[in-house]
Amino acid sequence: SSKVFVLVDRPFWKDKDAFLVTNDSRFAQNAAGSFRNDVAGVLPMAVTAGNYCFIQKGGLRTSVKTAGSPAVGDIAVANSGTVADATPISAGTAPTYRAIGRYTSAAASSLASMDLWLSDND
Repeated sequence: SSKVFVLVDRPFWKDKDAFLVTNDSRFAQNAAGSFRNDVAGVLPMAVTAGNYCFIQKGGLRTSVKTAGSPAVGDIAVANSGTVADATPISAGTAPTYRAIGRYTSAAASSLASMDLWLSDND
């Protein structure tokens, strides 16, 4: 496939044991169920399918594609569609999926900054 991951994509684990990721939730390891809990990190560069890359798993003020209108302090979770972006959960509301970070800015042109936190133990 000639699919190119876009800068700041949020890839899902396709096969965690083989270290394979996808930015299409239909091909995530739990595509039929809880794929929103299988975020691998953030791609800090554009990547062509089949190539090696770095995945950012933590960091302050990380730029991430986002849906909706996050407020500073909102929690980010993976969005439910096939687009590899995050969606905000209002501060003080329990997230129903694994939190991937906390927004540190409002969205502008579908991008927002967040303090990203993802663990290899999840």
